[in-house]
Amino acid sequence: MFVHVYPNPIYFTIFFPRLSLKVLFVAKWDKANISKSLKEYCFPIAVFGIQILIMILIMINLLQDNNRQIITTMNVPVDVPITVKISQYIACMVGVFTAGDLVTGAIYVGRRPIKKRYLDQEIAASGSRVARRSSFMRAMSVALDKEHPWKWEISNSMRIVEGALVVVVSFIFICQAYSAIDLWLDFAAVQFVGLLDDTAFMLSQNGFLGQTAKQLSQRVLKYEIFSENKKKKKRVRRLRLALFIVIGLFMWAGLSYFVFNQANLTYACRSITVTVGETRHQYARHFSGHYDIQDFKINGRAVYVQVQGRGAFLAYCSRDGINRWTISPLDAAQPGTSPIPETWVKPSNEKEIPQDPCGKIVLQSQRTKTHDVSEIGDSMKFWTMDDADADIKCNMCDVSRKGGDCSFRGECHPEKRFCQCSQGFFGDSCQFSGPCTELVGHDELHGLYNRGYQKEWDLMYLSGNAVMVYDRPVYVQNVSIQDQRVTFLIITSLTMFCYLLQTGTDIFDVIAFDGGRWFVSQSDYFMDWYNEYDGREAAYLSLANYLISDFNARDSAYIASYIATEPTTKGTPSNIPFKAWLAEAAEDSIGKLGEEGKSYVCY
Repeated sequence: MFVHVYPNPIYFTIFFPRLSLKVLFVAKWDKANISKSLKEYCFPIAVFGIQILIMILIMINLLQDNNRQIITTMNVPVDVPITVKISQYIACMVGVFTAGDLVTGAIYVGRRPIKKRYLDQEIAASGSRVARRSSFMRAMSVALDKEHPWKWEISNSMRIVEGALVVVVSFIFICQAYSAIDLWLDFAAVQFVGLLDDTAFMLSQNGFLGQTAKQLSQRVLKYEIFSENKKKKKRVRRLRLALFIVIGLFMWAGLSYFVFNQANLTYACRSITVTVGETRHQYARHFSGHYDIQDFKINGRAVYVQVQGRGAFLAYCSRDGINRWTISPLDAAQPGTSPIPETWVKPSNEKEIPQDPCGKIVLQSQRTKTHDVSEIGDSMKFWTMDDADADIKCNMCDVSRKGGDCSFRGECHPEKRFCQCSQGFFGDSCQFSGPCTELVGHDELHGLYNRGYQKEWDLMYLSGNAVMVYDRPVYVQNVSIQDQRVTFLIITSLTMFCYLLQTGTDIFDVIAFDGGRWFVSQSDYFMDWYNEYDGREAAYLSLANYLISDFNARDSAYIASYIATEPTTKGTPSNIPFKAWLAEAAEDSIGKLGEEGKSYVCY
């Protein structure tokens, strides 16, 4: 701030701001020359309009989701490195000192512009102190511009609006920064736009913007801002400093809010869906399914555990320069290398906790520094660096898309941000119809050991809800053994019959999904469950709980007597051919299957 003190030390003036927005104050309307008058008014309005337009376009672009899978507040990143966070706080501090238009515009509200030419002449003719004071007051009455005070306030308001937009857009840029270099480049660009009015004034002074603009800039130099005494001079300085401090505190507080949420994984995807095909390794499909976020980090990033039987986990590996997101089996944990906080307690129903994401890598992303797992997309490869037919999708929906993330078959939960599917649809984005309650085939499957399967299968329920394995419904049927029961009833006692009735109903048949293929089995072929089953609970309910909570196609011991001929992502086994699983071959093949394929129709 530049101050010019006059002979009376009680009074002083402040230099008039040299920028094109103040040209509006000195623009004149001449009815005799309307063309020139329009040029004088259009020049400052055009500069202001260009600045505001650029700022608004930048803001709209910054606040658009840009097809990101994760929609966060103000599109801030899921998290950023510490170097970026330090740069963000420094940028806030620098942004405060460059918010001159906003602060100065606020200070100039209600100030009185004066014509310094008249003031200098009157005071120069004065002598004693009393005479100088009297002369100064008379000069002020002449020097004060009283004709168009509204133009002063309008031009000042334009400066405040432009300065405020610069601060807001700068803050958005700072919060959205992914890297320190991009942060400073974007910040410099916004500051340049904020200085366009100063640049336009300088160019007009040198005649680069035409004669009319040059004349207007010369008129601006004839005015200064008047303040009545030295006390107000100190108040202006204190007010200016206070405004800078307030703006800085608000920017730091806002940034700290986002940094705190980033540290607590607030913006991280809560649930992801991994889909792995069979392009190279057959059993890689078992790593498919839902993965839920955990309440701790590994290598500064979120950790996701496979929901189906907790068979695998996804985390970031930074050891030995690997710098990749990896999917590993949970049994690959290496004792002594766990970064899990000691305060984290493993739930009693969970088998393992994720530890070393570099221990036994099955799938890995490209090298990346991102904290956002949804950015991985379909870039996953096998540990051998062979291409994997794998994809990672965030399951969080956006309420503002009005059901678009839920296939327009459901609504997005406003708080938990998952799809609540309408009746008759299911899936993480309501992409599947059903599930159908009954499957019917044209022919029966023969089964193993002379145990045949019926044509009809029913949807499996638990507590009124469909049983889901790998996010697909399970179907069951009971094989009739009444002939056997009748025979035993004739030749043995009633007690023996009741025993056979109980054990017979323990065995029933199951169609389920293993992450990439549908398979047909029976209850006693799920050995992990069958060996632990003690008969205290109905077999149907016990197996349903096991399939939901503990079954994992990679870890669990089970036998599939029939399996789908091709990998699929369909929501039901309808119209999918099944063939008998006769023998297993090499790991990179399906195994030897029967020649005849039979399928079911969904009802």
